[in-house]
Amino acid sequence: MSMNTSLENIQIPCAALAVNTNANSITPIVGLHRRGNPFYQESSYAFFGVAGVMCSIAAVFALVGVLFSWTPVLIYFSAGSFVWGGICMLLYYYFRNVFGQTIIIDPANRTLRITNSSYVTDKEISWDQIIELQICFQPRQKGSKMGGGYQLNLAWKNKSSEKIERHCLMKQAERRFIRSLGRQYESLFSFKLADYT
Repeated sequence: MSMNTSLENIQIPCAALAVNTNANSITPIVGLHRRGNPFYQESSYAFFGVAGVMCSIAAVFALVGVLFSWTPVLIYFSAGSFVWGGICMLLYYYFRNVFGQTIIIDPANRTLRITNSSYVTDKEISWDQIIELQICFQPRQKGSKMGGGYQLNLAWKNKSSEKIERHCLMKQAERRFIRSLGRQYESLFSFKLADYT
């Protein structure tokens, strides 16, 4: 990746961004997936795995319930709760892709595009504008219901304003998920990864 030489005397901000989302999850929330040439950062396929495990547990509960003559109500509530949990995981995967942000990385054109249903226009950034990926920690804000967590932030230089801009690519309570995604960006696209925690 070619870096902009005019960045030598510019202070790059590295504090956590104010991201008002909950970051708790037992799986990575997002992952990098390749479809054709572009890569997509969108909902993690781990949600399918968790949904599969929950439905398997539901099947075991139903089988045990039948073998040990549980009442139908007990079978329904024990197995049904796990089936419902699996369905919720699949719904989260779908709705996060529809309403959450998607990052599209195109190695052929050397561009990174940030899309989100709330944006009026997409942000498209060429690789030569990108300064680094930053791992930052956002503490829990006083009086906020949202928890703190680690962030993977993208820092780049805006061509028109010549200012440094940043955007949060992912926030999660588990640092290992953030580092894993950052290392994927580093190994696949040679983006610089800096850890400010």
